[in-house]
Amino acid sequence: MIGEGIFAPFIQAQGHAATLCLPPHHPCFSDHQVRSMPVLPGVSYLELVLNAAKLLFPHYTTSTLEDCLWLRPFLGNVPAPRLNIEFKPVGDERLAFTVGDQEHTYALGCLCAEPAKTDIPAQGQRIREQLGRHFSRYFSHQQVYAEFTGMGIDYGPFFKKISDVRIHEQQSLALLSRQAGAGFCFSNLLDCAFQSGMAISIGTERGSLMPFSLGTLVLHAPIDFSHTSEYWVTTQKNTEFRTDICVLSHDGRPLISVRDLGVKPSLL
Repeated sequence: MIGEGIFAPFIQAQGHAATLCLPPHHPCFSDHQVRSMPVLPGVSYLELVLNAAKLLFPHYTTSTLEDCLWLRPFLGNVPAPRLNIEFKPVGDERLAFTVGDQEHTYALGCLCAEPAKTDIPAQGQRIREQLGRHFSRYFSHQQVYAEFTGMGIDYGPFFKKISDVRIHEQQSLALLSRQAGAGFCFSNLLDCAFQSGMAISIGTERGSLMPFSLGTLVLHAPIDFSHTSEYWVTTQKNTEFRTDICVLSHDGRPLISVRDLGVKPSLL
């Protein structure tokens, strides 16, 4: 569904487990800094797990991620950042996973072969149509990332994909586009989708947020990152810390939907 993935070259796989040895200069660290500390984005745990599952279980196709938790941030300010990914098959259709090191568990959740039923794509298409015609607030690329810098989050080109975002009440519509020198992958596409959810709070909140939980993430269609330069992202903010997200192709086809993304104030 998402190709080999950016972490595949750095994964060593054995049995039902894998180890990631990521260089400290990787853009997932260098272009994603919180209060001047290089932090692996929460979405990168998901791409890492998908990449590792593809290597360890080549005949398994993930359609849904369920019940994911991010327990603590993983910092890249060490000489050789290393993470372990362990899988436990649950029947024929599910793979439970944990991501950690010798001291901590950083993330956990479940991969599912069966696509979850969700109404988020239909909701996303409605929001795209409605906010394409009418919105009450608008922020440009420069305004969005200036606000994030004020929250203590500094993004490099790899994660600066929001061209603009339109907001009306608790909904947003963002256009993501390829910036010079940095194409799309699962990690930066989904991270920018999560960024667009934070953008709803621009002007009302100044604290930085981090993902904490995720109900379901459904992969609706294969994504060809090598030939796609623009995406739409819609968000529906349900409560202060709960959001639904839909990633759409430029012509409006649902690609990824996220139900019940939970966030919390950053621990950093």
